[in-house]
Amino acid sequence: MSLKNCALAIAAVFLFSASSMIATTANAGGSLKDSGYDHEWTYPFATFSGTDISEDNYESYFGVVYALNGDLDKDGFILRSMFTYGDFDYVRGVTDTDGDYWQGDLLLGYQIIRDAVNYHLLIGVDYQDYDLTPADPSNPINGDEVGFKVAGGIETERYRESPVYAILRGSYSTSFDTYYALGRLGRELRDDWVLGVEGWAFGDESGDAQRVGAFLMHDIKFGSNVGTVSVSGGYQFTDEGDYNSGIGEEGAYGTLKFTMAYGR
Repeated sequence: MSLKNCALAIAAVFLFSASSMIATTANAGGSLKDSGYDHEWTYPFATFSGTDISEDNYESYFGVVYALNGDLDKDGFILRSMFTYGDFDYVRGVTDTDGDYWQGDLLLGYQIIRDAVNYHLLIGVDYQDYDLTPADPSNPINGDEVGFKVAGGIETERYRESPVYAILRGSYSTSFDTYYALGRLGRELRDDWVLGVEGWAFGDESGDAQRVGAFLMHDIKFGSNVGTVSVSGGYQFTDEGDYNSGIGEEGAYGTLKFTMAYGR
């Protein structure tokens, strides 16, 4: 079995274990306001931002999630928007091509919180724009496209009694057939710290990639605002010969993500 196939097998086992762990720990109880934070606060919106770096690729993003009922800790409709900028480089023959891309989406969905587990599904519109220098007509990722996007996830609430943390999250956009899936399974080391493993699968018309790595997450609080900081790293596998525009080449990867829910 090749190294890439081994990684895919490990990722598959990990994702199955994560989904099983979510099911077996779902009755741990607790919600955002039942776990040490003041009951007087509600959290109408949250922001998330981060950076993703891999071989010959850099990406940064920023997004906002807003609860239409005014409280992210309750069942209800949510509105989410995300903006991404990335830069990449690849060589075909003797030509070194530099590219950059912009992405933006606007999604409307619904979330359900049951027994310390958050389930959500969103649909909406996605826009992507790729610029290549010099121009490369052979690359299927070129120019801009507007498409339909669907995203969803299952995540155990961090603010609860169980020391186990798990998440399954993914999305698909008809813009350049872009897809993404992430699974994480971790355990609390001590108060406010979680360490675990992660597996990724993502790609578009230019190529595909898979990742196996580890993550470290820390809870933070500023007044009535609560959030997390997470870092992760590992190894990324890609297919030789793909353009991998906005994906990166085979090699090490690293990520940094910051989320914050704003209370009132």
